[in-house]
Amino acid sequence: MKKTLAILLALAMLLSLSMPALAEQTPELSSWTAPLYLASAGNKEEITLYALNGQTEIPYIDMDTALLLLNKLPQIDTDLQFQMTMEQEGPAYTITRDGVSSAYIDFGEGIVAWDDFNQFVKYRTDGFPMDIVSTSGINQNGEPQLFQRSQASLYRSGGSMGVKLADFSIETVYADGKGYLPMVTFSDLFLAIYLSNLSYNGEAVFLICGRNLADMEELYYAVEPRQRSEALARFNYYETCLSLQFNYGLKEAHNIPSFGTLFEITGMEERLLSADALEADVALYDVINGYIDDLHTGFVAASPYAGNVSVMPTVQSISQTRLSAAGRELSTFARQAYSGPVPGYEEIGNTAYVTFNSFTVDEENDHYASLANGAEPTDTISLIMYAHSRIMREDSPIENVVLDLSLNTGGAADAAVYTIAWFLGECDIHLTDAINGAQSTMIYHIDANGDRVFDETDSVSSLNRYCIISPASFSCGNLVPCAFKSSSQVTLLGRTSGGGACSVQPMVSADGTIWQLSSRNRLSTLVNGSFYDVDQGAEPDYFISKAEDYYNREKLTDFINGLL
Repeated sequence: MKKTLAILLALAMLLSLSMPALAEQTPELSSWTAPLYLASAGNKEEITLYALNGQTEIPYIDMDTALLLLNKLPQIDTDLQFQMTMEQEGPAYTITRDGVSSAYIDFGEGIVAWDDFNQFVKYRTDGFPMDIVSTSGINQNGEPQLFQRSQASLYRSGGSMGVKLADFSIETVYADGKGYLPMVTFSDLFLAIYLSNLSYNGEAVFLICGRNLADMEELYYAVEPRQRSEALARFNYYETCLSLQFNYGLKEAHNIPSFGTLFEITGMEERLLSADALEADVALYDVINGYIDDLHTGFVAASPYAGNVSVMPTVQSISQTRLSAAGRELSTFARQAYSGPVPGYEEIGNTAYVTFNSFTVDEENDHYASLANGAEPTDTISLIMYAHSRIMREDSPIENVVLDLSLNTGGAADAAVYTIAWFLGECDIHLTDAINGAQSTMIYHIDANGDRVFDETDSVSSLNRYCIISPASFSCGNLVPCAFKSSSQVTLLGRTSGGGACSVQPMVSADGTIWQLSSRNRLSTLVNGSFYDVDQGAEPDYFISKAEDYYNREKLTDFINGLL
């Protein structure tokens, strides 16, 4: 091994949580095979699962299976690119990614650790750690397209880190020369960061990509709803503590020392430990709504133990109520101002308005061909390319460009980065790993005019630029105006944007409940070398006091021209 486990663990930051000690007993392992659905009902294989002391509701997998599952991810998600190898020395395993960075699992000590977590989990072999843009920037013919990453990008490692599973009452097994991990523990620590999760419904294992069961939903809920065993309820509780402690990016801002502590002091522990899966799901929903309430963290679908039912929380989300109220108010005036949807591109005299309510990327769209053929825009990128061609046309009257994000609730990071770079000439994305302190600054340039050259002609930075925001401008709809505010190049109009600092990470509980959380990757602005998260939103330079004025574009254009 490149590094001995002992040296690594001497440096590792252990994420710990005070939990009851595990009882000493000789493990008894039994095995069985189950169907494995790889993100689709039509992509079916078999997987060998193991039960510890007869607890088949909590399946374990061996390390060979774990390695096989890791290496299947790039086959399913083509944006991913890596190759994992594995070595074993007694009860200690080393999984090495592309010969560069490693994860270490010591079954003797029950410890999982990484020499450089962010290097280990980056999306592409030739990529940069903590790069939020999934598009490679190169098409299948080797030509540059859409994005270019600057060599001036920076990365500061968070160093080695690890987690002691016994601190979360999670038991590992080493028997007959092989190591075994609970399947969902492996999923939470190794797969979830790639937006994929493993779930067992009692009959089959499902690899769920993102939050969507796709065509597997009927199979997922084909089992009869039933009570959870005491062992599963207990394991599910502690595994939830682990997944949140390891992956949740806003613990400090929410004053959460540990999630076990949070569940205890809020009275949620007993409900989360219930044998009734629906009661536990409602409790999780209430934790998300009441004690986390950050909008990116959300409940998605019930456990198969509860059945394919709608889960209704008993606690109201204050943040969701505020965002929804702002959105409804503005949507009413948008409908009054236009007989149909607000146009994506509109010119009012010397001012161009570009409007979209989510950041989207159409992966099927050949953006270069669409631009050349004058095709209807199908996503954010093609809309911006079209708008750029109109704004920069010969004898163009446009002096002001206004980006309307007043009803934009977020979406794809690639499209947000593209938008920022179009407005500013380049996009600087600053990211902090909230768990280990790693930091990165990624610098992107984009091709907006379709010539596959990344230069000053791909931006509207020579014009007067404005951005309209509201409390409904959330997630990427908040990131973009925060980047504009930090740049001091763009004038913000409206009301303070709605926040949302972390990228979204889907999760699946040990009993199959599907949910999502604000991940450890926290978006920031950079001021004098310091990283500040964007969760509190961007304040406008000029307030729009009346909601009806958001879509009175004649009035807005006159106001903007009065600022010059």
